[in-house]
Amino acid sequence: PDLCVHVPPGTNLAGISRFYEQILGASTLSLTHSALVLQASPSQTLSFRHKAGASPHADMEVLENGPANNGVHVSMYIADLKSAYAKAEALGVTFVNHRFSRQAYTLEEAVEQCMFRVIDVVDPDDPSKTPILQLEHEVRSTVKADGKNKYKSCPFDEVPALALDPASVYSP
Repeated sequence: PDLCVHVPPGTNLAGISRFYEQILGASTLSLTHSALVLQASPSQTLSFRHKAGASPHADMEVLENGPANNGVHVSMYIADLKSAYAKAEALGVTFVNHRFSRQAYTLEEAVEQCMFRVIDVVDPDDPSKTPILQLEHEVRSTVKADGKNKYKSCPFDEVPALALDPASVYSP
């Protein structure tokens, strides 16, 4: 299946591609002036297509305990949660949505909860790190914190070998 996200014409699709490849480990299948298709998982693609009148994907508000997005969010399973978190944190794009009880402020919390969130998609090669778009991602691990067992909601038939690598498991 494919999840298609419409973005305004002129959106930096090459920058979005670099974000998904360098931060979340996706592969670019095709990139044109008006469309980007990423391999987001073994059986799913994520597409970005220019469309006039595309509406924002984030609906932000400030709650008593912090920011919240009431807009859409996508869940994405990855093999190397620890590395993805470190890269997202280095870019300054980790996000805690205060609408949800599971909140990862640190690498330790992300590994314990088998997830973290990002909302700003930025071009890693752009020194300004200005968001290209806001689309909340719940980035989930394919395995539990022990690194040995498939995470309960992981939809894959097989867990990528990298996820089962003991070196990728967080240990304080």
